[in-house]
Amino acid sequence: RDAFPDVRIETVNSRIQDCSGSLDHRFDLAVSSLAYHHMPLEQKKIHLARLKPWIDHFILFEIDANNDAPEVYSPELALSVYQSYGSIVDAVFSHDAPVDVAIACVDLFLMAEVISLLTQPRGVRSDYHMLQSQWHALFTECLGPEFAPGCHSPCYADEHTTLFTMHYGREA
Repeated sequence: RDAFPDVRIETVNSRIQDCSGSLDHRFDLAVSSLAYHHMPLEQKKIHLARLKPWIDHFILFEIDANNDAPEVYSPELALSVYQSYGSIVDAVFSHDAPVDVAIACVDLFLMAEVISLLTQPRGVRSDYHMLQSQWHALFTECLGPEFAPGCHSPCYADEHTTLFTMHYGREA
């Protein structure tokens, strides 16, 4: 703040679906970090359209997984969940945290998501990760020609999953 005293910094720490309809002034930047995947594509479109008039830049940090479109019990969903969550579980156990902490992390957080994905239909389950190409299509459709893709970069990758960042900015 000392370097830019006239710049207003405001954080809205909320679920997108809880704030997208109530914004009433511009934000230079909206950041979504592992938060926009908790609703199906149809709802993602609604909330992105609501955000569009109020933001100049949108940065998304998400996991690359095909967990939105496939229906419950489908082979596509089972494979995607296995690949994405299997890698995450492996990463949890490969670090030097105490075993009881690693087990709690997996049992209390990751497995709750896995169970929701594998047993609940679209519209009910808690997670809807999408592939990078699906996010790009969503941004292109909802943000239109007023926004252009900027940075698109993997932040972490292994043989089964990728954590990535995408930036879309309003054209000047």
